[in-house]
Amino acid sequence: MSWEMSYDLKTKYGDCLVLDRYGDTYSLCSGRMTKAGVVRKDWCFPRDAGGRPRERAIPLGVRLGDRAAAIAAVRWLLAQLEAQPQPGQEAQPARRQKPQPPRAVNRDVDDDPPF
Repeated sequence: MSWEMSYDLKTKYGDCLVLDRYGDTYSLCSGRMTKAGVVRKDWCFPRDAGGRPRERAIPLGVRLGDRAAAIAAVRWLLAQLEAQPQPGQEAQPARRQKPQPPRAVNRDVDDDPPF
């Protein structure tokens, strides 16, 4: 049994995320929404061990595993995204200290204590 759901990313190109289930395996795929509102997956030709494209295309995406593994993967991804600073709130890189020129040593002055 298979099903899929899509999330419109609201870009000018109609990009969307497609959550797909085929059997017991969940996948997150890349897709595009047509002007008619139909979602079409992006397809690719993966390369074999020799670097040659395979004969059959597959959906461009990531297999997340069974339901429990998919939920764990999405929770991990969400935690990573929430841990990052929001745009405009990035930490400013530390300013590099300019090397200080060596202090001039006045040989005429005796800095040694007299004892």
